[in-house]
Amino acid sequence: MSNARLLAGVLAVCIVLAIAGLGCKKDGDVIIGGGMDNRPPRVSNIPDQVADVGVPFSLDLTGFVTDDDDNVNQLSFAVISGGGVITAGVYDHTFTQAGNFTISFMVGDTGGATTVASFDITVNAPANAAPAIAAIPDQSVV
Repeated sequence: MSNARLLAGVLAVCIVLAIAGLGCKKDGDVIIGGGMDNRPPRVSNIPDQVADVGVPFSLDLTGFVTDDDDNVNQLSFAVISGGGVITAGVYDHTFTQAGNFTISFMVGDTGGATTVASFDITVNAPANAAPAIAAIPDQSVV
């Protein structure tokens, strides 16, 4: 097979890969069908979290996210379920009830690739404080 026919065949494969959303890269004089041009962000394992009812809880998710194409500050975050909001990669929520919750969120890069991840959180009930007794003024018995 001539080099021209081989290159034409590789180019045809490259075009099919491009139509399918996969990239093609040029390495010297050979066109190689590569993986996806835009890989989705990756989220590493987020350890279980603990919060208290009525106390604001925050978790910086940017330390758990990497992306080959974008700086973590360029990524977009959105809560899918479990409540709360994510602003600039920081999850915030004040829980109103005790229990175990799973917070699911999505991370997207500037090329439109997304990843869904989650973390678990245990929310503790408020501590049961002993009742306080106010000072009782002296009394007289008649």
